[in-house]
Amino acid sequence: MKQRFSNEAGRRKVVNLERRSEESERRAIQHDIHEATKRFEKIAEMGDDGIIVFDEVYQIEFGNTIASELTEYPKEKLIGMDFRRLLSEGDIGYLDQMHSGLGVDESKRLCTEMEIITKRGMKRDAEVCITIERLKQGGVRTYAYIRDITERKKYEMDLKESEEKYRNLFERVRHGLYISTKEGRFLDCNQALLEMLGYEGKDEFLQIDIAKDLYTRPGDRTAFQSLIEKQEFVKDLELEFKRKMGEKIAVLVTAHTKRDGKGEIVGYEGLMIDVSERKRMERELKEANEFLTNLIEGSVDAIFVTDVKGNILIFNRGAEDILGYRAEEVVGKMNIRNIYPPGVATEVMKKLRSPDFGGVG
Repeated sequence: MKQRFSNEAGRRKVVNLERRSEESERRAIQHDIHEATKRFEKIAEMGDDGIIVFDEVYQIEFGNTIASELTEYPKEKLIGMDFRRLLSEGDIGYLDQMHSGLGVDESKRLCTEMEIITKRGMKRDAEVCITIERLKQGGVRTYAYIRDITERKKYEMDLKESEEKYRNLFERVRHGLYISTKEGRFLDCNQALLEMLGYEGKDEFLQIDIAKDLYTRPGDRTAFQSLIEKQEFVKDLELEFKRKMGEKIAVLVTAHTKRDGKGEIVGYEGLMIDVSERKRMERELKEANEFLTNLIEGSVDAIFVTDVKGNILIFNRGAEDILGYRAEEVVGKMNIRNIYPPGVATEVMKKLRSPDFGGVG
């Protein structure tokens, strides 16, 4: 009997030791879990992204400070909330699709843009990336990394609007606008420049060699580059270009240098004005003036021209021979009253102003 009691006591002692060992092991595991959780939370709070962890039924288990600030919910209020409450109705479907795309692959990470609904009902643009963790007891846990991109989206929208305004202005200007590289290729141009130079499409135009296909004298390209890189700009520089089919045109170029982030010149931006018609008219006017001058100077008759006050503007060789004055003594220096007697000069001026003699002279 004594031996039996001794064995029973021994067994109870062993059981108690085993229980204490299991309890100690359980506490150690709980401590490790607690420490691991603290480390995760500390790491989660160090980042710039909101982090929300939820289970298979979308119940939130953890949310860091950034997530709390982004959603406007206190961290303790996030715990237990359905993650889908933070998403717009349309994005809930995207979330399901992302989950389907992940499957059970822990190595995958899927990202998309979503709208986060704050506690006050405001919408914030966010980039949401999710990844999963397979649990030992079965099921999965989802980690959602949320980055507020509201300001970035606003900037992108403002930039897009600005680019559209610039493009509209760029295309509506009646003169040719361009951006080119230092090496001699066009990067962009407006429709007016294509029409000026006889090209139907921009793709074809952007392939041309500027020095070879645009300048009638390739050396002018080198001179242009030397001047603009020395002064940083050129204004109304007259150059002769050729259209696609070879016709020569005169243009005025106003441009400035374009630099990269290091301050190196990488190209030029500018404006071209076709002055071929103006040059043609100037040439024709010059030819007409030369013809009239030769006609007047070649006449044996005395011909001189005055303004309405009688000041002499033109005095030909015939007038020099007949009246005895030299042109340089008369033009801009004498009045018709110095040529004619007083009464005659008055009568001449009266006739010159009369419609019967051609109107105001």
